[in-house]
Parts: sequence; structure tokens; C-alpha cells
Amino acid sequence: MNIDFSTNKKYIAVIDFEATCSNDRTFPRDQMEIIEFACVVIDKQLTEIDRFATFVRPVRNSRLTKFCTELTSISQEQVDGAPEFEEVISQFNKQIIDKYDPLFTSWGRYDKSQLQMDCKYHKVNFPFNEEHLDIKRWLPQYLGFNKPKGIGGMIRYLGMQFEGTPHRGIDDVLNIIKILQKVEDNLPKSEKI
Repeated sequence: MNIDFSTNKKYIAVIDFEATCSNDRTFPRDQMEIIEFACVVIDKQLTEIDRFATFVRPVRNSRLTKFCTELTSISQEQVDGAPEFEEVISQFNKQIIDKYDPLFTSWGRYDKSQLQMDCKYHKVNFPFNEEHLDIKRWLPQYLGFNKPKGIGGMIRYLGMQFEGTPHRGIDDVLNIIKILQKVEDNLPKSEKI
């Protein structure tokens, strides 16, 4: 049985962003910028169809803080050599949006608000409609949890191991898909998502 994302769309875009950040209030939250843009398009059988992953060169706070590089493992050299946001969105639209018109999903609401903020700042169109599935809140409700868990917490709850590096966009996306696959595989047919 196929996963039911409560959408008419044929494809699902699982997205995760990493952004400039500081733990010492060097710059405000509303000046954070995406530095890693990761997306895996899956179908309703949870099969990978396409992948888009790139670093993004920030322009407002172009120097990454020590906290940011330690949290994400993304280096200054990686973002210095990356395209700027406008080019990334253009490439993303051509490779993903125009071909698949997918449902936007992410682990939490942060990714949607960060993308909206970056689109507004760079004066580019937001690539999705308003439909968004917050897997962090949706999945625990379905499984009967009292509160949402982080990706790592959900991985541990399901008896799995996180693969890759936490707080790296593409690794987070691939682990979100693993979570969905594990839940789907272990439900009785009458209770499939």
C-alpha cells in the first residue's frame, strides 16, 4: 500500500536546509541564510526519483561562525565556492519544480519559513504553493506520541542508526526518508500510512 500524504500530487519533495547561524547573537535570526539546500524527490512508494543538493553562498553574513561550522560541518571554503541563492533557486526550479511539481515536506516548519525568508530577501518567487507537510508534527500524531521528536530522536525510537552527519541537509533528508520507510514497512496492511 502506498503512503498517504493527503495530497493529490504524485511526487513528494523531502527538503532540509542548513543556514548561517550563531550562538552569541552575532546576527539576528531574521538574517540567517540558507547555506545548504537539499531535496530528494520520492514517489508515494517512497522510492527516490531525483535528488538536488548544493551548498549556497551567503551574502548578508558571508563569514560562517565557528558555531555554524561546528554544528553543520560545512566549511567556509564550501560556501565560498558555491552559487548564490538566486542561481540555486533557478537550478532547483528547472530540475525539480518544473519536472515534478512536488508536495513540499520537511521535518518541522523551519525549512518553509527559511525558504520564504530567503526568497523574499533575494526577490525571487517562492517555488511552492502554500501546501506543506510538516513531518515532525504529522508522524508523531499518527503514531500516537505526545510531542514531536527530532530526527535523531525518531531514529532512535525506531531502533535505527542515523546515517551520515547530523545537521547536514542531504543526510537529514535521507534519514527522514528512512524513517518513513521504516514506519511504512512495520505497519499492518490495514494501518498503512
